[in-house]
Amino acid sequence: MIRVNDNKNFRLGKHLTYEECIKVEDYKALDSYNREIVDILGCAPQTINSTTKNGTVRTIKLRQKYSNKVYKYEQYSYPDDATRQNYLNNRYNCEDQSKWLDHDSFNS
Repeated sequence: MIRVNDNKNFRLGKHLTYEECIKVEDYKALDSYNREIVDILGCAPQTINSTTKNGTVRTIKLRQKYSNKVYKYEQYSYPDDATRQNYLNNRYNCEDQSKWLDHDSFNS
């Protein structure tokens, strides 16, 4: 498919808000393509790609055992709660920790 509107001004360097993450989850539940979501939200395509990749959760829908072999039937979903928690954990871990927390006079 040839994209006609490639000259759009995307907002660069911005994270998705919680409301936008919920919209992405809803559109993914409707089996929308990432490019359709980009057109609706007005963000960069890689933002949606990264968000769905980091927030996709694998759950085992059914597990069967037959002749000493285990068969697992997986289901991939995109819950917004897991995505948001993953985002907050990564953001917390990349922050520079304060040096005054390690100082002895503060801890005593």
